[in-house]
Amino acid sequence: MACGSSDPSPSDAVEQFFDLVLEGNLDDDQVLNQMSALTTGKIKERIDSRKRISKFKKISKTINEANGSIETDGYDIDGSEANVTLLIVGEDDNGEEIKDESTVELRSENGQWLIYSMKGA
Repeated sequence: MACGSSDPSPSDAVEQFFDLVLEGNLDDDQVLNQMSALTTGKIKERIDSRKRISKFKKISKTINEANGSIETDGYDIDGSEANVTLLIVGEDDNGEEIKDESTVELRSENGQWLIYSMKGA
């Protein structure tokens, strides 16, 4: 229905998006529409045209095979733009911990943080 009572942070938008990537059925149009609603620009266009879905399936498979997780590690806001740092944590085939860091860039549009770029993801 209506938006929540408090403004979501850039981290909230990124967490929602990656929850869908990791836990959603990426062959389901409803899930893809929810992902699209959290994005803008080229990422939104690719999700809407179903051209970027294989990348998200690969991310999901890699994280799940490594018994991993994606965690937000803070964000910086500069006007209507924000960067969220992601930590990707898991285990390699030998049980050793592996960590990777990515940056997600967002833009505020109509009071909502929307993802427009991912670096390292």
